[in-house]
Amino acid sequence: MDAVGPGNCPNYTGSSPPSISNEYYCYIPLRQPFNTTQEPIDTLRGCCPDPDANIGLYGLHNCEAYCNATEDTVADLESCLLGSRQLQAFGCSTGGTGGPVHDERMRTWGVWVVVGLVITGVWGV
Repeated sequence: MDAVGPGNCPNYTGSSPPSISNEYYCYIPLRQPFNTTQEPIDTLRGCCPDPDANIGLYGLHNCEAYCNATEDTVADLESCLLGSRQLQAFGCSTGGTGGPVHDERMRTWGVWVVVGLVITGVWGV
């Protein structure tokens, strides 16, 4: 397998869900928007229920990764990724339509909302 990680991937341009048959999974870009020093795939491996069997690479230059889950394990996988300080962008699918339930833009959007609220509160705008 070729080396993977931020140093081998182009600048972050967003991520899209993998084209896989499993309905339950989470996915990440290997180059995170604000993280150029750590290996996001290590975080995905640490959160994945069975990293030896369930991790896959996809996308241009294999710069995106996913972890297959089950209906019983996808919520824990998503919770683990949400709790990570290394990931600012990821998505998860909990079955059904196959669309991400935690879209990567939500995390960044939420940070800006909090910053806006703090600024508004500090200056009484």
